[in-house]
Amino acid sequence: MRALNFVVLSFALACISVPAWAVVEVTPSNLVMPSSSGELFSFDLTISSDPTGITAMGFKSTINVSSDVGPGGLTLDVTNSEAVTDYSGYWIYNNSAGVNVLDRGSYNYEFADSPDNPYAEPLFSGDIMARYAFIWGGVAGDYTFTLDLDTSSSYVALDDYVSKEALLLNPGNYPGDSSSFTVTIPEPTTLTLFALGGAIFLRKRRT
Repeated sequence: MRALNFVVLSFALACISVPAWAVVEVTPSNLVMPSSSGELFSFDLTISSDPTGITAMGFKSTINVSSDVGPGGLTLDVTNSEAVTDYSGYWIYNNSAGVNVLDRGSYNYEFADSPDNPYAEPLFSGDIMARYAFIWGGVAGDYTFTLDLDTSSSYVALDDYVSKEALLLNPGNYPGDSSSFTVTIPEPTTLTLFALGGAIFLRKRRT
């Protein structure tokens, strides 16, 4: 009887311990804000809590972009999205296989990558998993980025080549929830006024 109780207890503890690392949490970071039409707008998805013990063969995230002022404000910049591979904070630094950034249509964008070797790579808090870069069309407003939480669209592929860990979004410093965050891009004239105001303030201080 004691042996049976021990087996049941061990199984229960095993079931309880799994969810602690069953989801990889990412958060928007390193946001680049445009100052005028035609400039770059970008952000990274960074692991926000340490997924202890997870080694991965691949990563994929899919986002949908919407705006309170209608579509057309952002155009995917594939080159600058893929440029994350040259940044030392990236999950697979200098990955010569490159990343795969796709425009799926209907304002739906995918970033995927896997190591260019047959070995899984560990995940750590602070790793940049994806970079989404766009060219801003000058349309000011609130832009909302929604992470597709379906594991067929966003996931970490584990080293058994079969299992997938789900992604969860932490909006960080931006308005949002577990699947989306919103960034406000102001009018170019507003940004120019801010810059001019700063220059005038500095000039006054020097006189």
